[in-house]
Amino acid sequence: MDKDIENFYVEFFLDLPVGAPGSEASTRKAYGYLKNLPKNPKILDIGCFTGTKTIEIARLSKGRITAIDIIQPFLDKLKENAKVSGVAENIKVLNKSMFSMDFDMESFDVIWCDSAVYNYGFEKALIDWRKFLKKGGYMIISEAAWIKDNPPEAVRKFWEKEYPSIKSNEQNLEIIKNQQYKLIASFSIEKEDLWNYYTPFEKKTAELLETLSGNPEYLELLESSQIEVEIFKKYSDYYGFIFYVMQN
Repeated sequence: MDKDIENFYVEFFLDLPVGAPGSEASTRKAYGYLKNLPKNPKILDIGCFTGTKTIEIARLSKGRITAIDIIQPFLDKLKENAKVSGVAENIKVLNKSMFSMDFDMESFDVIWCDSAVYNYGFEKALIDWRKFLKKGGYMIISEAAWIKDNPPEAVRKFWEKEYPSIKSNEQNLEIIKNQQYKLIASFSIEKEDLWNYYTPFEKKTAELLETLSGNPEYLELLESSQIEVEIFKKYSDYYGFIFYVMQN
């Protein structure tokens, strides 16, 4: 990642409650579908950000969590938060890209990726990451998806720019079937949880527009953030952020 872009992400996201749509509540709901796990399951959290959800997974599972991200300040914040929350011994953090994972084959009971798979590709992740998952283990991924047909041009153009490979929920379900995972559950993240993400997101955007607008590259990113908030306010009935709970 370009260092200037990384610095921007740190400035923007480090102190936000969560770094992507979702919440501890949606984490608990997704985890609740997992059955017959070992007493202390081994869990891989891909794109962990500062660990709000990672810590909730640790509380729920009492397991051994390997949490990876490529931005070191996020990992440092996760370690601090885990210590305060009393789960530091359960979480191992690694500065590692999802594109260069080299874990042992079939080494995890659960692979979790919350709102970060867009960097990699939903279907590609189901194919490539499977080798790290034990037989009968679970893959939990949350992903942006169309939930209504024929979205207005403004929202369609936004997603075509930001995430060209976004698919409908039905298409994602078909991918899961074709890759021969057992679908345990799928559910949309609640609107309340999305507002709990976008409200501080909008506030941070406004703050940084005052302090960072002299940097053309940052200004472009902030303007994109403004558009994202407006698109959510006007058109969120057409798309959602959906958890897919699958079994290998």
